Amino acid sequence: MCNMCQKSDECSLRQQKVSNLSDQAPPSFDIDPFDNAYLRDPYAWHGFLRQAAPVIHLSKYDCYAVGRYDEVKEAMSNHEDFSSADGTGLGSLSKGTAQRSRSPIIEVDPPEHNAVRRPMNNILSPRLVKEWTDAFAASAASVVDAALAKDSFDIIGEIVEPFVLEAFPDFLGIGKEGRENFLLIGDFVLNSLGPDNELYRKTAKAAEPVLGWMMSKYDRGAMAPGRLGALIWKGVDEGKIDPSIAETLIRTFLRGGTDTVISGLGTLLAQLVLRPDQWEILKNDRSKMSTAIDEAIRLESPAQSMFRNTRRQVKLGGYVLEADKKILCSLGAANRDPDRWRNPDQFDFNRSVQGHLGFGVGVHFCIGQRLARAETEAMLGALLDRVDSFEAVGEPEWRMNNVARRLDNFRVSATRLAECASS
Repeated sequence: MCNMCQKSDECSLRQQKVSNLSDQAPPSFDIDPFDNAYLRDPYAWHGFLRQAAPVIHLSKYDCYAVGRYDEVKEAMSNHEDFSSADGTGLGSLSKGTAQRSRSPIIEVDPPEHNAVRRPMNNILSPRLVKEWTDAFAASAASVVDAALAKDSFDIIGEIVEPFVLEAFPDFLGIGKEGRENFLLIGDFVLNSLGPDNELYRKTAKAAEPVLGWMMSKYDRGAMAPGRLGALIWKGVDEGKIDPSIAETLIRTFLRGGTDTVISGLGTLLAQLVLRPDQWEILKNDRSKMSTAIDEAIRLESPAQSMFRNTRRQVKLGGYVLEADKKILCSLGAANRDPDRWRNPDQFDFNRSVQGHLGFGVGVHFCIGQRLARAETEAMLGALLDRVDSFEAVGEPEWRMNNVARRLDNFRVSATRLAECASS
């Protein structure tokens, strides 16, 4: 954190605002967006980033950062100038400073990206997702019934996490033993996209004992027949997928199908508890489920930050950026940009959320978003079938992570629908 910002106060941050744009280098600031104060409460950082300039330079990490909607969308969608191939984290894959191995679908650009995306689009088809809707609904019903049997429950630890850790690994074809380990590994992987700070080292140490166990879950023999993992290995046999990336590809889908769904679903359920008016709207019109999902993803983007790398000297937001530099794209800030969204800090799924960046944009638009929606709609359906109203028992608490925005716990109580209570 810079000397001017010790109080983590948005007003003091705004004192550094830059008003004059030019064709020169972006203004530089000694601010650490990965400081614990900003990770815990990112809104002051987001506000500063949007207001300071279209692009700024972070001197601590010698990288650029953008938080306005237009610049974030440009950097995220223009792969010819802003590449994913050097890693979507702060570290560089080409320079050996990345803290994780390359994702074979997220961290490659066209045309290499197309060679992976095309067969995966065919495998992860709408028909495959539809075939699993009944299984997702059954899992959701079981989890919700267990939670509603208690006077109060934690919607994260007793609803969201148990459901996602059952539904998605089943879909992927991973055995049931030890699935709770995926939460530890998820924290570690997401923290690895930021700097080598205390938070990263703490989660790396916690995950180390189970990393070997995790790696054993992706080989061909560990995959249940007919599930997504087995279908990826079938693609290898058919010559459609490079065998050298199969296990890493499965690992990428596991991370995307658990961590981000837990994040988005947790935010959505918490907002429906905190906003009874929105729950009432959903009770009366289930066709609004999809918009509610998008609004939750916009409000608290599961991936708060993603990095790109400048391929060459480029111009963005009126500034000239050097070649081969990382650029932090703050999806969290862009998705609350008041120049794009009216009352952006308010959860309201009556708004049009078209164009939000929570699922990415361009060639790297989330390939699994249809699956994430199916899981989330299954849980919403189970709750709508059983719950009349919610009441918060405690306050929502957030889990600290370098790049992810995710609730840690939120205790609530629920009043069951009359027909459910009497059955």
